[in-house]
Amino acid sequence: MIGRGWPVALLVVAALLGAADAVSYRAVGRSRARCLSEHTCKAVCKYGNAYLKEECRRCHPELCPEPRTPAESQPQPPPPSPNSAAPGCLDQNGVLREPQATWVDNQDYPCIIYTCPKEGGDYEIDDLTINCLPEPSDELGTCTPSRNLGQCCFNYTCHSSNPTSQSSCVDSNGILREPDEVWNDDDLNTCVTFVCANGVVKEISNLTILCRPLPGPGCIPYRAPKECCYSYNCSITVNQTLCRDTEGNYRRDGDTWYDDVTYPCIKYVCRGGTTEIEYDLTSTCEEEKPNCVAYRAEGACCHNYTCYCEFQGGRREHGEEFFDSDAHPCRLLRCDNGVISSVASLDDCQPLNCSETIRPVGECCKRCALCLHDGTEYQEGESLYDDQTRPCRRLRCEGGQVVFEEDESRYCEPSPDPSCTPWHMEGLCCPKWDCEEQPCMIDGVKHDHGTTWPEDPQKPCRHLICNNSQVLTFSEEPPCPEAPSGYNCVRRDVPYKCCPEWDCVTIECQYGTDPVQVYSEGQRWVDDQTHPCKHFTCTKAGVLKTKDLTERCEKLEPPDCPTERELGQCCKRCIPRPHQCVDSNGGRHDVSETYFDDPDTECVLVRCVTNGTETVYDRRNNCPRDPRLTNPRCSQVATADCCPVYHCPACEYQGRQYRTGERWWDSEERQCTRYVCGYDGTNTTVFTRLPCRPVRPGCVASYRGYECCHYKYTCMFDPEDNLIPMPQTGRSFDFN
Repeated sequence: MIGRGWPVALLVVAALLGAADAVSYRAVGRSRARCLSEHTCKAVCKYGNAYLKEECRRCHPELCPEPRTPAESQPQPPPPSPNSAAPGCLDQNGVLREPQATWVDNQDYPCIIYTCPKEGGDYEIDDLTINCLPEPSDELGTCTPSRNLGQCCFNYTCHSSNPTSQSSCVDSNGILREPDEVWNDDDLNTCVTFVCANGVVKEISNLTILCRPLPGPGCIPYRAPKECCYSYNCSITVNQTLCRDTEGNYRRDGDTWYDDVTYPCIKYVCRGGTTEIEYDLTSTCEEEKPNCVAYRAEGACCHNYTCYCEFQGGRREHGEEFFDSDAHPCRLLRCDNGVISSVASLDDCQPLNCSETIRPVGECCKRCALCLHDGTEYQEGESLYDDQTRPCRRLRCEGGQVVFEEDESRYCEPSPDPSCTPWHMEGLCCPKWDCEEQPCMIDGVKHDHGTTWPEDPQKPCRHLICNNSQVLTFSEEPPCPEAPSGYNCVRRDVPYKCCPEWDCVTIECQYGTDPVQVYSEGQRWVDDQTHPCKHFTCTKAGVLKTKDLTERCEKLEPPDCPTERELGQCCKRCIPRPHQCVDSNGGRHDVSETYFDDPDTECVLVRCVTNGTETVYDRRNNCPRDPRLTNPRCSQVATADCCPVYHCPACEYQGRQYRTGERWWDSEERQCTRYVCGYDGTNTTVFTRLPCRPVRPGCVASYRGYECCHYKYTCMFDPEDNLIPMPQTGRSFDFN
């Protein structure tokens, strides 16, 4: 019997929590012979009622300080007497509870469940706080407690105070978890909550300890989404044949289940009390591979593998790229799930024309050996001199050895005069000659030995020197610069200067609007880099269009066709489009599209097909029959809702005119036939009561009211049963 006043949601929670290995004991009277646990008192002192706090103050005074408010200092009701004559139990507040009633210490967060036994007397206590997890340690960081309505134990959300020093974790399924990441064992039915705490997977919540075991063989377990613990239906028929799964749960005949909800591999079915395997996916799984890390996704049976590669005694992870050699890398390799493949080759080495080669560290290709001369290295084939101060003997690096190549002193000029004395200049092979000073005569002008003068005074680009009657070039100016490009320049010679000066005028052209492009004289450009059609040049006269490719483009047929053009092409071309249908207004419609052939009237609904159109619905088929077929006097006066509107003259019957739609009887005295004036001006029979039963000749018919047919007729006979004809005096009516 469940106590009154306890919400159903709390009953379910209490049933799940109370069925676990909770601490249960009987409060023997109020003798205070037994104390609540320290774990329970922590919750009682924080959330319990005043009486339980008093009990905890007696047993654990350090957990529950004395009350600070007068209301809490009031004396509590005396404990119930175990010999109370009243049936039931007195709760901690002095309220009498019925036998088999159940109540909790806190309706919102029930942690202690009280039960009054069937015989009454002392109530029993189920302490649920003993199953609560302790508060997380400081190594998990700052933790915030929270709990849902109807829940006793706290959940904790922890955040590390030093995230930079945290390490990641790998859970039981091989999934990498970030530091402080929180996850569940099953998102649909969460039982255990984990957290990654500095590289260690720790439980922060485990609800499985709160789940009660199977009550008996006649119970069927079930659970709703978002619930960890199973509930049990124990109301099945006794004679029903059951099966029992590997976890001890009973299954009904025809039930199916899996060996694991998260990673289902084997599907079982209960048939006639025997558990049979419907299918087993473990046979399809790959065997465990060496050098591989196994993982599997939720809902999958078989593991997938991420394999690493072993190369030259080292380990390379999946997807890692590396060289075939650290000393001489020639190939770039990649580890693809345990298989090493070549990504790129670096061994595109050029052929060498040398006898001695070397292979430097860090390079794939060999080089020719270097030559060492006077502490300096020289490449293969490089020339050098044995004496840099007087470079006459030219040497060459060949096969790592320095060999003689040529003596350049043989190209030196001989002494111009036997009286000349040679002298050497550093860095030159050939000697200079000091001869007796003799002047030079140029165009009748005498120039002493050692003097210099310009070859052309007006344009001093070259200076000469007199060297013992020989005129030599003393210095020469570098070539003069050309006129600046992109400008309109005029040459101007300046006296006593070697190079001319240029008087330039800047020519600029502008093209475009957003943004405006500026071009110099002589520059060329196009209107569009992707589709160049028009070519322009900047001239002194301005922008000059030099080419227009649009004039060569073919005319588009039809002009409104969709177009395309390739990159770098100017002219557009029509894109062939599928067949389309055209309505009366020129609108185009694709195949399978339905539309009105005349959008203005919307009378005929058609569908576009590849070879034309097909009618879907024609509103004109529902128009009334043309009255002119039966009444030539009718005429069409308008059109409405796709149908023509006609005007017909009035109907005429027995000399009387009737309007369209008006109804009348053929005779007011004998209402046999009902007529209506049709819209085409013709008399239309609505219904008729004719023909009537025949009247025996010589007899008189009798009628009631305005009925068409007689309801009886009267005959006269003589004594010999001969019919005596009766005079027909008119219609006989009977209004009774």
